[in-house]
Amino acid sequence: METKVCSKCCVEQPLFKFFNGYKKDKVTRRIIPVCHHCRYKQRLISDPTHLKKRHLKKFYNLTMEKYKEILDQQNGLCGICHEKKSSYTVDHDHSCCPGEQTCGNCIRGLLCHGCNRGIGQFKDDVDKLKSAIRYLDSHKSKTPH
Repeated sequence: METKVCSKCCVEQPLFKFFNGYKKDKVTRRIIPVCHHCRYKQRLISDPTHLKKRHLKKFYNLTMEKYKEILDQQNGLCGICHEKKSSYTVDHDHSCCPGEQTCGNCIRGLLCHGCNRGIGQFKDDVDKLKSAIRYLDSHKSKTPH
């Protein structure tokens, strides 16, 4: 197996870790001096939001600008508990897009991890959520202080 030494990390690696797309003729690959891992690290240093942008686009068909717009509409808070958190997950209607990726049109808002998991456990079933509220309300006075 052919190998090459990365000019950045000085580690010898298989040649395929140095390919960078295709040349104009779409047949011959270009070999670059820096390995994929080092290029990726450089990308994250130059753009710390790179991973978040890719994730939003790939799974929710959402741009970072639209994500920030939604968060601004929610005053920077979780859409359910209205608390400020360090990060939020994109909540979408699973009946529209049941798979891992969404169309982007069924996004309901941004939720903290706990709230998103909570409604996920109820499988977005409003009747079950109402039943849970009734249950909690009926046991309020029975809770010792």
